[in-house]
Amino acid sequence: MFIVEPVENKEPVKPGMPIYRGFSKETYKRYLAEGIAPESPASINKNSPSEIISFLFRERAPQKHIRGLEQGRFISFSVQKRVSDFYATAEYRKSGYIAIARFPDDCEGITISQSKRPYMYICSDNTVWIDLRVLRSLDLENVAAHSRTVVDHELLLMQGTIRPEKIISVKPDDCDRTFSPWAKWGEKILPRL
Repeated sequence: MFIVEPVENKEPVKPGMPIYRGFSKETYKRYLAEGIAPESPASINKNSPSEIISFLFRERAPQKHIRGLEQGRFISFSVQKRVSDFYATAEYRKSGYIAIARFPDDCEGITISQSKRPYMYICSDNTVWIDLRVLRSLDLENVAAHSRTVVDHELLLMQGTIRPEKIISVKPDDCDRTFSPWAKWGEKILPRL
């Protein structure tokens, strides 16, 4: 089992902070017209972080990336642009896009007794967010998942719609190619069962 540590220090969620979603050309028009939202949002029990992790990682198999589990149930954003650059360009091989949005201003943070940082945000714009980085750091019985989401500094939009402030095109030559979030950790991160 790999023990995952962030490439950089975790950036806490702040109202209005920029968040990024790398995506391919095929998704461009939909994001412009409809915004960014899960197609089949899951119901969320805000009182059960264990249930949330179990839902997100129910396959309990090695995960190459959280996006492999999305399947319309949630949408991942990064708090670091260079992470989105990496995935927008399909790991620096072809051009793509990045949607830049702002985290909502008016949110209620849901915490767990062991953590000072919220693991969930329920916002006045009807969005619900999970900071899985916080959940992973807790010692939750049988469900603490080791995932790429920790290294990728991801927030998961579980419900609601985000309208991008801006969508920019990204070419591999525009990216910092010295940044490879998984060079140090390998391709498979195993859940801790």
